[in-house]
Amino acid sequence: MKCKRALAVLLAVAAVFGVGYTNTFASGDVQAVSEYGDTESLVWNYTTGENTNGAFSVTANPWSKTVAIEYNGMSLSKAIKMETTTLIKFNAPSAGTLEVVTYAVKGDPYIEVNGKKYPVLKSGGVKIPVEAGDCTIKKDTSNTFLYYLAFTGEGGGTEDPGFLYGDATADGMIAADDAAAILQKVLLNSYSMPIEEKSAEWMKYIDVSDDGLLAADDALCVMQSVLVDSYKMPVIEKNQPK
Repeated sequence: MKCKRALAVLLAVAAVFGVGYTNTFASGDVQAVSEYGDTESLVWNYTTGENTNGAFSVTANPWSKTVAIEYNGMSLSKAIKMETTTLIKFNAPSAGTLEVVTYAVKGDPYIEVNGKKYPVLKSGGVKIPVEAGDCTIKKDTSNTFLYYLAFTGEGGGTEDPGFLYGDATADGMIAADDAAAILQKVLLNSYSMPIEEKSAEWMKYIDVSDDGLLAADDALCVMQSVLVDSYKMPVIEKNQPK
């Protein structure tokens, strides 16, 4: 059976990166960042006390054993605990990204933003897409500590050029290396697929199972598409004219 063959190939791909690990990401996933943009922003920095126009309302307890970290030229030496009683609110004046700098004692830390679970780093920053309007940030995993927040609104940007569904390598073709790239992203959230460098809307092309998550079944759908000519990925079935 071709579908069984597709699964066997996918499992072989999984063997390259390691097995026995499951991780999924909310639609509109995060991207690891190396520097903060130059555009106007709202900043909350617990170390310096900065809180642009009082934009961030923070209810939290300080972390008494803060680990000092260096991030993008900043020395961050104070953090708050992400715990059950922690509640952070701000109003995003437009759609944009929320930069979150964290430290975590345990592996695979997460926080909750607007009711969705997002992975953050053990030491460093990620960007999380947010819509315009009220935004809330809460605890997900324990032993996670927050140093810095910065919201940046969407600029003019460039128009999304459009990609093939499942084309994680952004080379204009659907092949086994696309499935491998997706699976590597699932297994290692710090890995950046080539399409992430070319489109801020990459998730809509890679969530081919059309369930709002990035997971191993997306890689399986791509492999089935490669091996079975008649197979149509769920995202294509949904968007195909009736």
